[in-house]
Order: sequence, then C-alpha cells, then structure tokens
Amino acid sequence: MNALLLGAPKGLPFGGGALSVEQPRWISWRLPTTAVPSSNKLQDLLSKVLSGYLAARDERFGGHHLATVLRQNLPDAVRLVCLEKIASELKAQGSLGQGKWVECPWLRIFHPKEMTSAQQGMYVVCLFAADMSAVFLTLNQGTNNLSSNDIENCRTAIQQKIEGLRGCEIGPLAAVALAANSKRGRSCELACAYYKRYGAGRLPAE
Repeated sequence: MNALLLGAPKGLPFGGGALSVEQPRWISWRLPTTAVPSSNKLQDLLSKVLSGYLAARDERFGGHHLATVLRQNLPDAVRLVCLEKIASELKAQGSLGQGKWVECPWLRIFHPKEMTSAQQGMYVVCLFAADMSAVFLTLNQGTNNLSSNDIENCRTAIQQKIEGLRGCEIGPLAAVALAANSKRGRSCELACAYYKRYGAGRLPAE
C-alpha cells in the first residue's frame, strides 16, 4: 500500500482525548516514488530550507525570505501536485514559527473538514530536523491536550487502521530523529505513525 490516508478514523482520540464520532473520510496521498523531469521546484524549495535555516535563526525573523519559502512557495508547490495527482480539496500550510523561529519548521497537507489546526487531527506533515540534516515525510497527529499515553494509543490505532505504507517505516520516530530539544518536537516524534526520511542531500525530484 503506497498511500498516506488523511481523515479521522472513528474512535481515535484527537484533541483533548475526546473520541471522534465522525465517520472516516479517506483521501489518498501517494508518496513520491518516481522522478518528474519537468519540475524540480519542490526539491529546490526543500533544499533552500535545509541549507539556509540554521543560519537564518541568527537573523531577524520578520520579513525573512525563508518565511516566503515556507509559508507561500512550498504550499503552492504542494497544492499544484495535489491538483494534478490527488484531490483538489487538500490544503497545504507551512510554518517556521510565529514571531520567532521554531525549532523544527514544518509543511502539512490536510483536508480542512478533518482539522482546524496543526494541533488536532491526523495529517501528512513534512518535519524538518532541528539540525537540518533531514526532512521526514510523516503520517502524524495533533497532540494538543493529549498525554503521552493518549498519543501512543492514538498512534497504535492509526497503525492498526492503516496496515503498512510502501516505502515507509513504522513510527514512532526515534527520540533523536528530529534532534529536537522542545516538548513540541519530542511530541511530534512520539505521535508519528509512519515516516520516510530524506537526507539533506538525497531529496526526491518530486
């Protein structure tokens, strides 16, 4: 099976531990498996973040060019892929922090009916390691108001519902995968159900 599935499977405790009563709505997200010679834009944009983020954290946050890359250019590139290959309903959003640099910037792909923020629901998210050594394509979950046990139980429920993704490793991410010191970074590692790691010098063409 080579698709990451977006939705809220019935009975998964998202957002404060409350059980979802909604019927699942599944949307296919296919992992990049083949190169597309006509466009390397997504690869180039990811490379810009990986190569420039550490230095940028020592610079002024407001108006930085990487903000445009993460908040506008990368989401636009992902939306183009979604329109061409998957479903136009999918949305993309990138973040490098609000008012200050976040430790691990991210780019999420989601269905707006399934979630209201990056802290709730289930979604595909590209997580950049804090040391910019890699970016992880993950099937992850929001962790707002969830205990570690809740996060683990929810991750297990996702893995039982979606039994294996071709080319992906089974989560969670190792505790050092994101090289994160923040609680948010460690929660992302724990919450990850499936992932694929791309080293900084080994990004896919698509």
